[in-house]
Amino acid sequence: MKIKPYQLILLIFFTPTLLNGQYTPFVEEGKFWIYENHLNSDFPSAISGHAITFLGDTIINSFTYKKVYQLNLKGEHDCPPAQVPCWNFDYPYQTESKAITALIREDTLNKKIYNLLNSSTGEEALLFDFSLNVGDTLNNYVYESIWASTTKEFPGGIVDSIKVIETHGQLRNSIFTFGFYSIIGLPFELPIIISEGLGFTEFGIFYKPLSVFVDYCEGEIEHCNLILSNESTTLQKEIKIYPNPSNGIFRIETDEALKNIRVFSILGQVKIESKFTNKIDLSPLENGIYLLEITTDKEEIFIKKIKKEN
Repeated sequence: MKIKPYQLILLIFFTPTLLNGQYTPFVEEGKFWIYENHLNSDFPSAISGHAITFLGDTIINSFTYKKVYQLNLKGEHDCPPAQVPCWNFDYPYQTESKAITALIREDTLNKKIYNLLNSSTGEEALLFDFSLNVGDTLNNYVYESIWASTTKEFPGGIVDSIKVIETHGQLRNSIFTFGFYSIIGLPFELPIIISEGLGFTEFGIFYKPLSVFVDYCEGEIEHCNLILSNESTTLQKEIKIYPNPSNGIFRIETDEALKNIRVFSILGQVKIESKFTNKIDLSPLENGIYLLEITTDKEEIFIKKIKKEN
């Protein structure tokens, strides 16, 4: 179950102290984060769904990484045509296809999780840092994902407290902070929890503006009500965006046929949408960071961060 804002506030005041220094590992097989993919953020309409999980290892630059897969899930629009989209999962969850979306490793000694950005150079991004203390500033990925602010009026992105909560059947050391959500285009400040072994309690592993985290399970596949289809295929895709940054035109290089491209502001507002094209023009937009959502003809969705600057 997802934690509601009022429950978050109660948890801040009524949770026990830490678990005697015990750390809950994050990068393990047998974990499944379930998402609905929505048509827009302000008035959600589910159009498809997928799961994120770890399957298999690979060694790059002497580090062992877990392969992160997106498992596309079966479902249907079980409503009259006039009410579509109204997509719902088939249950038990059933996979249709799978694609590698990331390579992640964990430093359990230092309680840090890294995402490999470039296999040639070994460049990594720090996803989560559970070694932080109260008062510390969150790492860049978390900071940007929750649209944090450090203004006096709306302080955010700072570790407010570290407590234990029970979520998804397990006690977890958890970081409490504050961030923003976009509702009808307006930012609202809300408590944010980041839990060991889980990630964001509201977002899961990766924050994507139109992917809504709806369920989580760890353990045997049967226990998680998930059926891995024999028809699932492994699609190792490399999607390149260039130039990035750009002063206007961004080009998309991939072997996959593209169905739809959308550009979002960091508050989740759709700024540009285009179909069946491998380029997008941000010239009309202000300089800044945007999120590029790429949908293939197989309904696989990928999110890339792009930057427009002069």
